Amino acid sequence: MAGFWAENWGNVASVVGAVLTIVFSWRAQEAAKQAERASNATKSRLLSVDLLSELNRLNGRVDDLLNRLDTAAWQIVAERATDLRVSIAAIIIPENALIPDDVRDNLAVAVTQFKNISDGANRATTPHKTAPDINRYKKIAVDQKETIVLAIEHVKRRLGSGE
Repeated sequence: MAGFWAENWGNVASVVGAVLTIVFSWRAQEAAKQAERASNATKSRLLSVDLLSELNRLNGRVDDLLNRLDTAAWQIVAERATDLRVSIAAIIIPENALIPDDVRDNLAVAVTQFKNISDGANRATTPHKTAPDINRYKKIAVDQKETIVLAIEHVKRRLGSGE
């Protein structure tokens, strides 16, 4: 037996080294997969926080739009409605799992509704045009605010569940 070790100790050491390399490579690969999963989870969470921040900003912009409707400041109403339309469209255009399809569909309706308000407010700024129905526009804005609030609640639940 001593003769075997004397003649083959290098071969045995090579085999042991190869086995250890395979084991450590497998462990490193698993660690890399875990790091990637953690990175993706962090990225998703940051995107959710950004989305929540943007939705809260839009919620405040709807309040501002409602105040502008009270004063019939049609030029500013048109600007605010356009800002809301463009901002909401930017949220729903990318395909991501942050917003479920039903909420995305409701936000798409909001884009159309804010466009209608903007168009009506722009028409109201031209001479000899009758003013739009402020109460109708306020109801539309309040309905769309509810849609934004529902989106906010969804994102908050998503953040709370750690998705």
